[in-house]
Amino acid sequence: MMEDLHKKVNYLVKRLQRKYKMEEYVPSEQDCEKLKKSCWLKLILLNIDIENATYKLILAIPKTFPYEYPSVYLHTEHVDLINLPHIDRNFFICTFD
Repeated sequence: MMEDLHKKVNYLVKRLQRKYKMEEYVPSEQDCEKLKKSCWLKLILLNIDIENATYKLILAIPKTFPYEYPSVYLHTEHVDLINLPHIDRNFFICTFD
């Protein structure tokens, strides 16, 4: 079962690597408490280029993946974007459809 989970996560990571610069992410002191919890199987920092600017997003893959969707957080260096709709005070980006 765990091996199957790792295959699914590795597949997701390989797909993301094709399009984005990415690296393993280790939470810092500035990160919210939820991001520091051990409920995540993997944390990935994605660097996304949009209109001559690079934005850093943290993809938090839960231990229950693929039965639970990953969460997406804005990196804390983008504090100027915290007041945008769908971004909460913990830098969590609401992606509910």
